[in-house]
Amino acid sequence: EDELHLLDIVVDQNYRRRGLGTGFMRYLEEICDARQLTYLTLEVRETNTPAVSLYKRHGYQVIHRRAKYYADNGEDALVMAKVLGEDED
Repeated sequence: EDELHLLDIVVDQNYRRRGLGTGFMRYLEEICDARQLTYLTLEVRETNTPAVSLYKRHGYQVIHRRAKYYADNGEDALVMAKVLGEDED
């Protein structure tokens, strides 16, 4: 496959809003470029608005919704993807 799937990313609350998430996402994209991968995909809780905003800022789009994906509360997951090599807005 030509895809990297991000399983989890967590930034400690004490270190949020310092660019760590952005730096990590850029690093992942560099890895994908080096391996000539086309897509980067992930799932995120629909209520995790800070994470959804971060991903959207970096060019990710919602491509699917997984109903009742999370077992702890039955919340939906948003499946997001980015086509690598495309310019970010």
